[in-house]
Amino acid sequence: MPDNPLISILMTVKDEAPFLHQCLDSIRDQTERHWELIMMDDISSDGSEKIMAEYAAADPRMKLFPGKGLGVIPGVREAYRHSSGQLITRIDGDDYMSLQKLERLKAIALEHGPGTLATGLTRCFADDGLGEGWKRYELWLNDLNRREANWTGIYKECVVASSCWMVYRQDLDGCESFVDERYPEDYDLAFRFYRYGLKVKTCPEYLHHWRDHPVRISRTLDHYADQRYYALKMRYFFEIDRREASPLVVWGAGRNGKDLALLLQKLGKSFTWTCDNPRKWGHTIYGQKIVDPAFLESEKDPQILVAVSGREIVGTLKTRLEAMGFQANQQFFLLF
Repeated sequence: MPDNPLISILMTVKDEAPFLHQCLDSIRDQTERHWELIMMDDISSDGSEKIMAEYAAADPRMKLFPGKGLGVIPGVREAYRHSSGQLITRIDGDDYMSLQKLERLKAIALEHGPGTLATGLTRCFADDGLGEGWKRYELWLNDLNRREANWTGIYKECVVASSCWMVYRQDLDGCESFVDERYPEDYDLAFRFYRYGLKVKTCPEYLHHWRDHPVRISRTLDHYADQRYYALKMRYFFEIDRREASPLVVWGAGRNGKDLALLLQKLGKSFTWTCDNPRKWGHTIYGQKIVDPAFLESEKDPQILVAVSGREIVGTLKTRLEAMGFQANQQFFLLF
């Protein structure tokens, strides 16, 4: 490994002309100078390709390649194929970097070596005002980052901002990243980092600026339509954290609990179904009886999938389960 490894920045672009100048300027002006930007144009129709071509002509570190219109993951995969850096990161064309971002992430990677997921704080913003959901997500994500406790929230939401990470090339290969077309791609990548055992190390500065806007792909493509992402969560739960000797429990019989129960049945998984509502105890839904949660008092090592939402409700239930001696991400998993 060279003393000053090259950073490869992977970027796929589809019709992001209104934001590209800010994004590309933030990369060009980085305090860290030893990088390459691999830009893939995914058949844009709004002039994005022309903008990227102008930057590539002015700075040889910026390299533009034509995409095939196949979407984010194939584009990132192709960008990675063209890259040569020992350190890898990403950027979306509608976001931008703090000027010291690459320098800070690289310093963390060099200090801690392979096996490290270098990250920092993320500031979410929108030109027309940020929604309350985004504000809550930013606070939650940055709290995890500050405590380097990202993996404790992995089953709730994506715990790594899609463009605020840096890893060694060998680790990205070890994670088999971007091999499968599995969306949402940032959440899938976070699970791959978690499964591979990367250690989170955080710079306590705001390094990434994550823009929300009406035509962001997470708002417009079917891949991101149901933001509970049950299929992805359950795929990795059964692959990484499921203990087959432990009884599986679903807690919650509202819409979230019903949809989770239906998915588990389709997957052929047996479970006990419970909830807090006494009026539902004894009722049968999808052929499964809902029982009083009191049965958990005699269970020594269950794995409970908590499919209820609402901060106060979830917080109260978490306290209750902990009082029963159950540990988060061991005996119970918060999905919201």
